[in-house]
Amino acid sequence: MSNQVAAVGLSQQSSVPYSAAVDELLKGFSSNPWFLNEYWPLNRERVGMIVSDIEKNCPKGASVFEVGCGTGYIAFLLGRMGYRVTGTDAWHPPEAAQFFEQAGVEFAASNLNHLDPFPGWNTQFDAIVLGEVIEHILNSPLQLVKRLASLLKPGGTMVVTTPNSCTAANALRMVLGTYSLWGTEDFCREPKIADGKIISNGEIHYREYSPAELRKMISAAGLIPEPSRFLPCGVYQSQPLIKRAMKRILGPLLHTRLLGAGQYVVAHKGSS
Repeated sequence: MSNQVAAVGLSQQSSVPYSAAVDELLKGFSSNPWFLNEYWPLNRERVGMIVSDIEKNCPKGASVFEVGCGTGYIAFLLGRMGYRVTGTDAWHPPEAAQFFEQAGVEFAASNLNHLDPFPGWNTQFDAIVLGEVIEHILNSPLQLVKRLASLLKPGGTMVVTTPNSCTAANALRMVLGTYSLWGTEDFCREPKIADGKIISNGEIHYREYSPAELRKMISAAGLIPEPSRFLPCGVYQSQPLIKRAMKRILGPLLHTRLLGAGQYVVAHKGSS
């Protein structure tokens, strides 16, 4: 790999099961009530699915690339479970550096809106995680997925998650005239280009995709997608009581296209 990737820490301890890695993660976020009480409950099922599919397709010790890693919690979990993990993002908060040092994760800064965010890279990975990222890409989403596909080993696996725009709730919002993408006000206010370069702004959903559009993009990048899956946002205590009750009542229906808030696709690169 090129020298753009710097090892943040190599003091990796012996690997642990997923449940133990989660315990370590939540302990690390003990001073962040928002993460513990809202963000983690909201995303727990999605993260569990990602880890499960990485385990299903890749043995421990395999190389994993998390694209748009943010605070680094997924990279941390996989690193503590014994995978060789590299994370990348334009943003690298202090807590990510601490987690990466603990789990032996490498980090590379990148702007995913550049046409080639990884210039000179030739290392290939067994698996790539692109979680809640593609909706934030303004410049060329397909070009990004193609570049990531080029970084996958033959037979490698990519996991892609993104909001599901084709839901009954979104249809109702459209009828009522209230639907808009997350970050629309920022989209209106903020410039998209500065000094001739595309700005990376993780607070804006530039585009949300239908399941058919997402699968077509993945296929156009040369990967073979499995059938789409759908999942709800989790339940957390600050949600209105009626919303929490409805999620529990609807249960399995929230894993369908009409009611699932998120879509989830596992794709594979051909072995030849």
